[in-house]
Amino acid sequence: MKHELASKCRWAGTVVTALWLAIWMGSARWTCDAGLGRSYAVSLRSGRLWVLWDEPARLPTAEAWWEWQVNPQKVQWAFAGRRTQWHLGRYGYVVIPFWSLLLLGGVPTGWLWYRDRPRSPGLCSRCGYDLRGARHAVCPECGAVVARVGV
Repeated sequence: MKHELASKCRWAGTVVTALWLAIWMGSARWTCDAGLGRSYAVSLRSGRLWVLWDEPARLPTAEAWWEWQVNPQKVQWAFAGRRTQWHLGRYGYVVIPFWSLLLLGGVPTGWLWYRDRPRSPGLCSRCGYDLRGARHAVCPECGAVVARVGV
């Protein structure tokens, strides 16, 4: 059961990371903006995800919108954010570079793939300790039960 869950998480993480990578690469060529009225918007451009809002934070009565453009831009790598007071109200935005989202999904996925790699014959299946020539039924390094003694 535990191995099955790890396998599903490993494959789901791989798919999500590949999808984020494709979006990141595409954002250097295309721009996609979506929003809810004039109060909330999300923009994907130049390798960064922009989240914008206009306060007070309440659901607008306007309809949702989206826009897609071909807009080749240089990929940007930095985080950004701002909260500003205008004379008519407040607005703010947060900019998240896609490489951080790739790290967020890619590092745990890579660790799952690394952890579940097959071990060479003669090594402990839990810790990788070399058991060739060992005469006991327990790994001296981690205490795991050895399947074949004296391999």
